[in-house]
Amino acid sequence: MQATTRNERIDVLDILRGFALLGIILVNIPALLQIKLPETTRDTIYAYTLNFFVEGKLFSIFSFLFGVGFYIFLTRAKLKTEHPYLLFTRRLLILALFGSIHMYFQPGEALFFYAIFGFVLMICSKIPMVWNLAFATILLGGSLFLGAKILMPLPFMMFGYAAAYYEIFSTILQHRRQWWIFTSIMFLLSIVLWVIQYMHLPPLDYFMNDAAKTEENIADYIFQGNIGLWSTPIISSFYVGLVCLLAQTKMLIPLKAYGRMALTNYVAQTFLILGIGYALNLKGHLSYLGSLIICVNIIIFLIIFSNIWLKYFRFGPLEWLWRLGTYGKNKNIALNQKTMN
Repeated sequence: MQATTRNERIDVLDILRGFALLGIILVNIPALLQIKLPETTRDTIYAYTLNFFVEGKLFSIFSFLFGVGFYIFLTRAKLKTEHPYLLFTRRLLILALFGSIHMYFQPGEALFFYAIFGFVLMICSKIPMVWNLAFATILLGGSLFLGAKILMPLPFMMFGYAAAYYEIFSTILQHRRQWWIFTSIMFLLSIVLWVIQYMHLPPLDYFMNDAAKTEENIADYIFQGNIGLWSTPIISSFYVGLVCLLAQTKMLIPLKAYGRMALTNYVAQTFLILGIGYALNLKGHLSYLGSLIICVNIIIFLIIFSNIWLKYFRFGPLEWLWRLGTYGKNKNIALNQKTMN
C-alpha cells in the first residue's frame, strides 16, 4: 500500500475517526450515568433514534478503522526495523494497559479487546488476504446471528485491515464514481432496513406504561432490536461511504483534529461524562434528552481542544504515550515529529 510507506497521514481516516467518536459518546453515556428508561414521548423518540442510526454502527466504524491503523503501523514498521512484530506486540500491550485502566471507569470500553484482537490480526497478517476476508465474513455472520456483540469488533477490524491492504482510502479521488455507486446502494439497502425496523417499533408509551408491554409489543421490540443489529454492516458501510465523499468537499474538516486524537478523545469523553455527572449529581437522575445536551457540549469542547492542541503538538497526549511505550526513547516520537495514521 503506497500510502503506508510514507510518513504522512490520510486525512479521510482522521475524519472518519472523528465521525465515529460522535456516535460513541451518545451510546456510552446512558450506562455511565445510569440514565433511566425513557419517561416522556420525546425521550422515547430519541432512544429509538439512537437505536436506529447510532447503536453499534459507529463502534463498528471505530473497530474498522483500528484494523486500518494496525495494517498501516505494521507495514511501516517492516520498513523501519527487522523486528516489526516485536514493535507491534509492544504497541498492543500498551493499548491493553490503557484499556484495562479505562475499563475500571467504563465497563463497556473497547480498547482492551482491540488489543486482544490485534494479536489475532498479527497472526492473520501471515495468511493470504482472501482467506482473511473469508474468515471475517463467516465470523461476522455468526456474530450477528448469535447476537455475540463482544466478537463483532474482530471481523470489522479484519475488514479494515483488508481495506488498507487494497488501498481503498488512498485512491478515493481516482475511484469517486465507484464510491458514489457503493454509497448509493448501501443507502437504499439502509432505507429498506430502517423501514422494516420502524414497522416493528412498539408504541411510544412502551417504556412508560406497563399495559403497553403486551406479548405482541415485546416481540416487536425484540425483533426491531435484532433488525438494528443485523443491519449494522450495511448502515455502517453507508456512513463510511458518505463521510468519505463529503470529506472531499472539506465540509468535515473540524472532525479531522478530533479524529487525529481519537485515543485521547475516546478516553476523555468517559472522564468528562463522569466528572460532569458527579459534579452536578446527575447519576441516576438524567433523562435521555438531557444526556444529548451534555454530549453535544463535550463534543464541541473536545473538537476545539483538539484543534488548539494540534497547533502546538503533533500528537495527542495519549497518542504520544502510546508511541513512547512502543518505541521507547527514540527521536521519532518527539512531539513535533510528523505523525502517522
